[in-house]
Amino acid sequence: MTLTDKILILTGHGPIRPKRSASCGSFKEYLKTQKTDVWCLSNVSLQDDGFVLSQAIRNQDAIAISDGSYKDTFGTAAIILKGTTVLGRIEFSVIVPRDETVHSSYRSELAVIYSTLIMVNHLCRYFGVEEGSIEFACDGFTALTKVFHSTNIS
Repeated sequence: MTLTDKILILTGHGPIRPKRSASCGSFKEYLKTQKTDVWCLSNVSLQDDGFVLSQAIRNQDAIAISDGSYKDTFGTAAIILKGTTVLGRIEFSVIVPRDETVHSSYRSELAVIYSTLIMVNHLCRYFGVEEGSIEFACDGFTALTKVFHSTNIS
């Protein structure tokens, strides 16, 4: 990936593995079975179990709106995933893991991006979405710049 004048350019891609779990009756149940990145998936509000949003991703009409915050040695993040209508939104929030010695506003912004990617990956996997897109609307550009172009994030 390269960063040029506030635009992130993806220079590669790979297939999304469409592995829908037959044992789960709903997307919310599927999320509860996940063993990794539990901190990203624990506080989720679904309107329709994710189907409408999976279609929006497939139709390239999805957007992720997010923000990360850092205050008093504590990092949090909130994310809304939605399509072109008010139907089918997924809202979730996260508490950024680790102790206060490594927290910063950049870490919270990166947690937003990471958590969004984890949720979208699970949504696509569960609903078998193999092609599509989602647009990010976040203010984490400075955090990305610091990660890719600096050795010190403080």
